[in-house]
Amino acid sequence: MKKVFYIVFFANLTFFSSFALANDDIKYACLRNMREPEVVITTSFGDIKYDNTKSRRTITRMHIQEYGGTSAKGNFLNGLSTFEHAINLNFKIRKQTLLSGITCVYPTNINLYLGVGENPVIYIARDYQEDSCMYNVILRHEQTHQQINQSVLEHYLPIVKQRFLEVVKNNAVIGSTEDIDLEQAQQELQQIYLSALNPILDEIKAETNAEQAKLDNQKNYDYENMICQDR
Repeated sequence: MKKVFYIVFFANLTFFSSFALANDDIKYACLRNMREPEVVITTSFGDIKYDNTKSRRTITRMHIQEYGGTSAKGNFLNGLSTFEHAINLNFKIRKQTLLSGITCVYPTNINLYLGVGENPVIYIARDYQEDSCMYNVILRHEQTHQQINQSVLEHYLPIVKQRFLEVVKNNAVIGSTEDIDLEQAQQELQQIYLSALNPILDEIKAETNAEQAKLDNQKNYDYENMICQDR
């Protein structure tokens, strides 16, 4: 599936001008002396795998385990699509001690990945022969699910970019008149950035589920079942 890459460079210190608060001399001193971080945001939708080795009963059980709910007795699913959202964040930090004695810690390179975790999988029940009418109907249905997953993620990428850069902008430095433990500073910045990203991931998942529900409804199921009745 298609891959998209965003690369963002902070080119000058005017980016940080809003940080210069008169009552925050330590942070201001750090901001004046720091080098701007390079931020790289990447995403991947993975490569779809296909599996037609499972029975309808097994596919139904997998769906219940993944998404919850129940199934009426004898009412089994024909197919299933899996898609795992994932966030990965890593960055390098630098410690700098100014002539004034102020110690500054700030990121120099930040890499954010938002996309698929494991490769998505389309399951089609082994009850249906490949290239049969019903097999193709199920395949199109599950491919539509994957297209929805990708479309929602694509929609949110600019939003994630904007929000994440804003978080970095507002949390660019840790400054102190005493020494700063690098590992502790790394953990603090990591927690700040992830705390801002996790709600966005929850929002993406909720929007994806809402869009998927528009496809998985009885009216659409009835329509798909009618397609192959005379074939």
